[in-house]
Amino acid sequence: MKLRCLNVHFKLGNHCNGVIRKYLICLIALVFICAQQKVSGQNYIPNIEGAWFLCEYAHSKIPPPDHCAMLDDDGFLIKDGLVHHIKVKNSREVRCRGGRIGNCLRQGTGTYRAQRYSIGPIGVESDKLSVQFLGCTQFYNIIAQEGFFELRPGKERCYWTPDKRYYLSRFSGHLEFIK
Repeated sequence: MKLRCLNVHFKLGNHCNGVIRKYLICLIALVFICAQQKVSGQNYIPNIEGAWFLCEYAHSKIPPPDHCAMLDDDGFLIKDGLVHHIKVKNSREVRCRGGRIGNCLRQGTGTYRAQRYSIGPIGVESDKLSVQFLGCTQFYNIIAQEGFFELRPGKERCYWTPDKRYYLSRFSGHLEFIK
């Protein structure tokens, strides 16, 4: 199909480019997901270490239309089995939701300074994530999407867990932590 598509590229123009683009996106997403995982026996365990930010244009149950290119200034740092809330303090981005300046950042650009606050232990198994906070363990289902991950709370929710989904992307820029 690729050869046929490439042979008629000039006649089909954007249609052919769209088909190739979809296949490339699927291939890149598959490589990304496989690269994020390590094998442990028969189970795949995602590598969740690093900084993760909420997608700026997502809503409580609506995924982001920009595939998480713009990130909220609130996020999470996962390091050594602990999850921390992080808040970027030096963003000057002007394209934030609601016209708020500095309340978001672009994926993979610049160096940002952030504060971090410990939340508690975090665990991951296959497609599930667990967070312990205030004496209750909340389980989330991990769903890979194009450009981001969706976390949905399990049916049984802790008293502190809102009925919302989290749309997160691993941050590919540089963070400096301040006290």
